[in-house]
Amino acid sequence: MRAGNSFALPRTKGFVFRELPVAKVINHRGIRIITLETDERVADHCEEGDIVLVEEADGWWTHFVGRDGETDSYDSAFESYNKALWTAKAAAEFAAE
Repeated sequence: MRAGNSFALPRTKGFVFRELPVAKVINHRGIRIITLETDERVADHCEEGDIVLVEEADGWWTHFVGRDGETDSYDSAFESYNKALWTAKAAAEFAAE
């Protein structure tokens, strides 16, 4: 049943619906590029081989997720999301070779 711009969820006894944060995922050459909100954690959304984009006070950081969830990053942030994304896509193409 639709009400306004939202959809009504069915009532299910004993089950609670809740909204979970959803990371934005782009699949480029078989590599996942994931854009996280500032309150989202790498451990909750990412796995080994993913590239993560996160906006911080000094710009957009590009992180590479390794084994056991550790991350490696470039030395500085990018000034825009698009520059960070294009860099992540180039890295994904290199990794896919």
